[in-house]
Amino acid sequence: MRSTTYTLALIAVFATTVFAGCAVSRTTGPGRPLGTYDYAVMSRESSGEYYSTASSVLGQHFVVLDETDERLELPSVRPKACTVTVGWSPGFWSTSGWVELKDYAHGTPVHTSQMRRGMLWIGAHADVMDALRDVAAARAAGPAVPSSAREPMPETAAPPDASRSTAQRLEELNNLRARGLISEAEYSAQRKAIIQEH
Repeated sequence: MRSTTYTLALIAVFATTVFAGCAVSRTTGPGRPLGTYDYAVMSRESSGEYYSTASSVLGQHFVVLDETDERLELPSVRPKACTVTVGWSPGFWSTSGWVELKDYAHGTPVHTSQMRRGMLWIGAHADVMDALRDVAAARAAGPAVPSSAREPMPETAAPPDASRSTAQRLEELNNLRARGLISEAEYSAQRKAIIQEH
């Protein structure tokens, strides 16, 4: 009788640990509302093994940029960017996964989604995925990312310089396209203009 009571007590503790709080908790920081951010800035250091997965999940509702992307210097991009940190903590009785977003320019906390569920470290992956989906859903509840944000114009492009050769100007234009700073249509129009000026 005593062992049955003890076993039932262990099952109750296990069930409470595993199933209690299986909803993602959101924390809103003092920064601007999440819906005002169009760009999610990722790095391999801040997201670890979840870099590709996080880019894919968040890319549905943000424009995902690597921290080395030159677009982050553009005045139209920088204030609408937030950094993304993905983390997880393994444990025997409970695991935890979280995604934290901070304002890119000021470092002010904007939003944190955290999932804590129980039993064994292998559950951390599901926790992280739930937290990522929660961030994506929270951003989706705001205004849609404008199409212009997905193909920003390089605002720092210099005016045509007579001292640069046509080949140099075409090479610079090719670099802008390769880095995704101009759309295919903009590339074609500017290429045509450079060739006509020659």
